[in-house]
Amino acid sequence: MKKNILILILVSFSSIAFGQLTLRNLTVENVSNPIGIGVKTPRFSWQLVSDKRNVKQSAYEIQVIDGKNTVWASGKVASETSIFNKYAGTPLESDSQYTWQLRVWDNQGHVSNWATASFGTALLDSKDWKASWISSGLKTDKVNGIVPILRKSFLASKKITSAKVYVTSRGLYDAQINGKRMGDAYLSPGWTSYNKHLQYQTYDVADLLMQGNNAIGVLLGSGWYRTRLTWANKKNIYGKETALLFQMVVKYADGTTETVVSDGSWKAAKSHILYSEIYNGEIQDMNFEQKKYSVADFDDSK
Repeated sequence: MKKNILILILVSFSSIAFGQLTLRNLTVENVSNPIGIGVKTPRFSWQLVSDKRNVKQSAYEIQVIDGKNTVWASGKVASETSIFNKYAGTPLESDSQYTWQLRVWDNQGHVSNWATASFGTALLDSKDWKASWISSGLKTDKVNGIVPILRKSFLASKKITSAKVYVTSRGLYDAQINGKRMGDAYLSPGWTSYNKHLQYQTYDVADLLMQGNNAIGVLLGSGWYRTRLTWANKKNIYGKETALLFQMVVKYADGTTETVVSDGSWKAAKSHILYSEIYNGEIQDMNFEQKKYSVADFDDSK
């Protein structure tokens, strides 16, 4: 009788130990559930957790699914590597959402449960950009470095299921949609060698949009693009006029897609920020403030 009880206890403990082989911190390109990676062969990483000593990974298996189809199944790969395992499936699509799942085997013969995460792709090829660079065209923008407002209104006539914005600027941008700020970062898109490359950001803006009339408002500051740099106090090293590159992809419940881009249909005006520099601060005159410039019912006739 005692022997049977002992066996039951051992089986129970074995089950508990097996259940403690878990996975955490699943990342794609070092980010947890990213919404807009810009690489065609992303790298997957994870951490293995166990409550037992001397446990390490002996093999892994990754599957990537596009919602309906499996676009990559690695099969069981004998490897201890848990960082930067490269995607090796069919080519990923731009502006798409994927789910990936992972399980691993340890060196003691145990296998984990499947762990699931997600990632979205940004614009993976230059031909995917439909937007054009736009500037305010205001004389005071080039001469005095004022901060212009760029504005676009548009109609979303159907139920929205998802929406992403891909955006960058020559200078710094601060964007709003329907009166709400887009993202929580400042000094975007960051400082790069503008004559060679620019970073762009991806935002999930579905919660900022509504069925019906919508509006976008963007402030453009000089940033490092045309501020005074180096010991020689040089100005306009990369250019004299700030500019915006903006592309929004809206997907509707009926399966159709609409793209809103920066182009000649946008409107421009001076903002209340008369001067803005990274190192010298800002001058604002609230007499010129145009409140609610990013809401749909704003009068932009001027």
